[in-house]
Amino acid sequence: MATKKGFKENIRKKAIELGASLVNFAPAARWEEYNEVAPAYRPKTIWGKVELSILRAGDHIVAAEDLYGGTYRLFERVYREHGITLTYADGRVPEALSEAIRPETKIVWIETPTNPLLQLVDIEAVAALCRDRDILLVVDSTFATPYLQKPLVLDADVVVHSTTKYINGHSDVVGGAVITSDRELFNTMAFYQNAAGAVPGPFDCWLTLRGIKTLAVRMKAHQENTMAIARYLWSHPFVESVSYPGLSDHPQHELERRQMSGFGGMVSFCIRGGNERRTRSLRI
Repeated sequence: MATKKGFKENIRKKAIELGASLVNFAPAARWEEYNEVAPAYRPKTIWGKVELSILRAGDHIVAAEDLYGGTYRLFERVYREHGITLTYADGRVPEALSEAIRPETKIVWIETPTNPLLQLVDIEAVAALCRDRDILLVVDSTFATPYLQKPLVLDADVVVHSTTKYINGHSDVVGGAVITSDRELFNTMAFYQNAAGAVPGPFDCWLTLRGIKTLAVRMKAHQENTMAIARYLWSHPFVESVSYPGLSDHPQHELERRQMSGFGGMVSFCIRGGNERRTRSLRI
């Protein structure tokens, strides 16, 4: 039978282990994105804390129009009420993003690949137009993961990840991470994070560290499986179109080969016919 002393010792060891997880999560995130600085965040605070820490009323954001629904909701229902204005443009066309920029623009926000249409944004091209105008480029690289895409290497200023998804990989954590190569920007975000309290629990960090260890193996398997599904859908008579960057007929296939090291594990498709036909076709 375990003694009270032994029980307390086990609790102490577990507390030390979890504390180390909280300390080590940020360095692990930095390593994944090539050794930059990275605060970890609690779920659903990641995007808000990044931008509210550096934006003020009257500032302007240009965002690619195909966005994760939670990001769009945050922009429209939270940021606008804080006096921050937004313009959406076709992220596939860097010139469209450039034309949307105003004198008060502080951030260009893109996802690549996008959720849900799997569109790609040319990170280097958008980074160049942002750099010329002293505007921050923020890239949501959740679908690609650091294993397949490294936006900081392509001159982005900030990368965000939902660690809930691939990085954790086990459906038992919700959270996020922000990575930047700008020490001053990091210090600003870290201060805001500390003041606002948007930090993950140590056990969440421990679970996410566990997931990072198998990220490479999992992403390889995801890609193999998704390519097989995409090819099946592409040949199915009920399917009108398939959007997967790994398919050679994807309109941005060459861009994917240039800025990513793999095709990713997400696919979207459109079913032929009207709503009734689409409903019946869900049995495919």
